[in-house]
Amino acid sequence: MNHFTIWDWADFSRGVADEPVRAAMQAHLSTGCSRCERTVRVLRGVSATALGEPQFEPPDRAMRYARALFSLQRPEKTGLARLVGRLIHDSALAPLPAGMRSEAHADQTRHLLYEAGGYYLDVQVEQPEPGRVSLVGQIAARNNPDASTANLPVWLLDRTSLVASTISNRFGEFQLDGVPARNLLLRVPLPDVGKRLEVSVSQSGDGLSDRRRSTRTRSGSRRTR
Repeated sequence: MNHFTIWDWADFSRGVADEPVRAAMQAHLSTGCSRCERTVRVLRGVSATALGEPQFEPPDRAMRYARALFSLQRPEKTGLARLVGRLIHDSALAPLPAGMRSEAHADQTRHLLYEAGGYYLDVQVEQPEPGRVSLVGQIAARNNPDASTANLPVWLLDRTSLVASTISNRFGEFQLDGVPARNLLLRVPLPDVGKRLEVSVSQSGDGLSDRRRSTRTRSGSRRTR
């Protein structure tokens, strides 16, 4: 039994095969060839899907996420402009409440708050174990209640190398896990303002050890006074 090619069956399934060839292919199917019947079923399904594609509109959420991802991949001169966050609070530089200086959790957590162009980025950095860092944060547009911070890609970079990535939830919240590094950078595209927010979440050393050293220094200075 001679079988037709996949290209012949593609034309047959789309109804564009020449009539003599179509008649021969129909006769072939009537012999009960299960292999060719499966091929025709698959190709007809593909054709039906393709015909319905022009009527399909992807949800706004998917389009917004795709545009944000594309903007992160574009060259610096054509991509989103940088919006560098200004650090307005760092718990490592603030004195800890009395009674907390000896608690291990205080030594392992650092709270950072950044502001840039009416956006706020609140980040809690934890080092639950050596060789691992966890970031829990939230993006908020306090000066623009109509701006959305949901479904935004959030990238954690070591210089230009991607360490981890995630998507913010409907409240602008996100969580990332990675490896501690000296040059950790958070990058978040903000399509509503045509910019990408960037902040550094690193200190010299591993950051958290600096926190522990400064805590011991403040604690020791209290004892000497």
